[in-house]
Amino acid sequence: MPSRIPSHIRDDVRASMHIERSAIHIRPALRGAVTTAGLVTLALAVGHPEAAIPLAMGALFAFLAEGQEILGRRLRVMLWTSVWLGVGTLLGGLASNTVFVGLLLSVALAFICGFVGAAGPRAALAGVFSLVVFTIALGNPATPRQALLGALLIMGGALVQTAVTVIAVRQPWELDHPDPMWQRLAHHHSLRDRFVRHGIRLALAIGIATVISDVWTFPHSYWIPMTVAWITRPDSDGTVSRIVGRLVGTVLGLFAVWVIFSVFTMGDAGVVIVVLLAAFLAATFIVANYGLAVVGVTSLVVTLFTLIGDSVQQTAPWRMVATLVATAIIIPIAAFGRAER
Repeated sequence: MPSRIPSHIRDDVRASMHIERSAIHIRPALRGAVTTAGLVTLALAVGHPEAAIPLAMGALFAFLAEGQEILGRRLRVMLWTSVWLGVGTLLGGLASNTVFVGLLLSVALAFICGFVGAAGPRAALAGVFSLVVFTIALGNPATPRQALLGALLIMGGALVQTAVTVIAVRQPWELDHPDPMWQRLAHHHSLRDRFVRHGIRLALAIGIATVISDVWTFPHSYWIPMTVAWITRPDSDGTVSRIVGRLVGTVLGLFAVWVIFSVFTMGDAGVVIVVLLAAFLAATFIVANYGLAVVGVTSLVVTLFTLIGDSVQQTAPWRMVATLVATAIIIPIAAFGRAER
């Protein structure tokens, strides 16, 4: 009996399941995870568990942006990522109490973060991370002082991870001399350019997701635009495989954390252990397999939110809802991208 599943869907599912073994680097991933868990431990030790979230996110994102390249390039990429994480968090926090301003900034920043991928894969990754932290900060109303503190904390976590990398990586100090970013972007000005189109599609998707998250105020509704930022890619095939990976990874991550927190009585030490394992999983598979990386990221985020009083039983269902809503926003865009070709 012939399969009724279209071949391109079967290809997307296979792509989401493939593990690129050559992209797995255990020792660096362990270093990044230990640094992330160490910052969470520090926040708990000084009696400020709420600081663990931005510190851990900054550290993990800086590591994920690092790449296995020459030390000078790693340092440059991680420093720029640290800066843009801080900028995204600050802008989101400052706009968090004004719906219209927040929407305009969301659309503008989404276009910029989508278009900047034309400068290279590391620039694209920094753009994704900046948009992710912006959506999180925008969804958590804050005073200007709190917005600035959040930006400093996430930059602090990223800079600590950068410093650990410089100390731990034993390579000759070697600087690269890339073309200025404006030169790399200057040739991408046509509406036919895939990065321009990606920026437009991402801006539209983020705008819709932001409106929905403002109107439909369930717990952590900002996870809708955050998920859109995570899974949208310049190529429609990449977006579809990410949707599959995101759905599977989210379900597995939520289930794993729900089991752990249901079976064990989790004190601070238990939370740190889960953070360590989740960060290690995300760091190990961020390039090798997106779905497995999502298991780690989902487990990490849900665990961190228990530190500010959100139980797993309360958080997990809404995270799944947010993922499904974001997927419903992205699927037509991915389909339109295919139709363009």
